[in-house]
Amino acid sequence: MAQSEAAANYRFRAPLPEQGFPDFIKRTIGLPGDTIEIKQGVVYINGTALAEPYRPDPPNALENRGPYKVPAGDYFMMGDNRENSYDSRYWVSFRAKILSARRL
Repeated sequence: MAQSEAAANYRFRAPLPEQGFPDFIKRTIGLPGDTIEIKQGVVYINGTALAEPYRPDPPNALENRGPYKVPAGDYFMMGDNRENSYDSRYWVSFRAKILSARRL
């Protein structure tokens, strides 16, 4: 996936074997080598705030996570509906081979 693929939505098998690898639809936030940090609900990629006009709700000012460096060959995915999304904030990044994805 090229840098231009960041922020695209993908359908993929979630890295959750205990749940039978369900299909998820999430937005690609971090590419291999990126540093992701969430400060007061705002996502920062490599120190730059991510503009997210697609989000239905404002950032959660109580959410602070990271920084997290996405390992080589991994991706960091997040749902647009952050308050109800089970995503890389909880299961961190995952290997690209699981991205049996289709760009939506």
